[in-house]
Amino acid sequence: MPSNRLNYRSVAGRQGDPYPEWLVELEDRSGVYVIKRRRDNRVLYVGESHTGRLRKTLTRHFQRWRRDKVNPFSKYEYDRTTGFTCDRNDVVVAVLVLRRNVVAKKQYELIQWLAPVHNEVTGESAYGLL
Repeated sequence: MPSNRLNYRSVAGRQGDPYPEWLVELEDRSGVYVIKRRRDNRVLYVGESHTGRLRKTLTRHFQRWRRDKVNPFSKYEYDRTTGFTCDRNDVVVAVLVLRRNVVAKKQYELIQWLAPVHNEVTGESAYGLL
């Protein structure tokens, strides 16, 4: 089990509503986040930002937008979203603010521990952290 305790908080709101203050305060921070479904506590996704864009990286999961260019690696003509997205009223989020040099390792640990629905759990790390 990872050493940091996860404290889940609401991000609920309608489209266009401001995000909660605790989430806005993540601007210019690095760390990992866990998105969990409210109704059954199923962990959906573990993400990270090691570049000081934690707020923006996290909130992209609550936005739907269309790209104007074709993605040659997609099975669809156009990628329509930023990746895994969900309704912010259906989930809660835990965030660990961390130093940039430990973010990737912590994300890997959390993926292995929580087995989220939308992350690959393959037994090896893209970051070479095994």
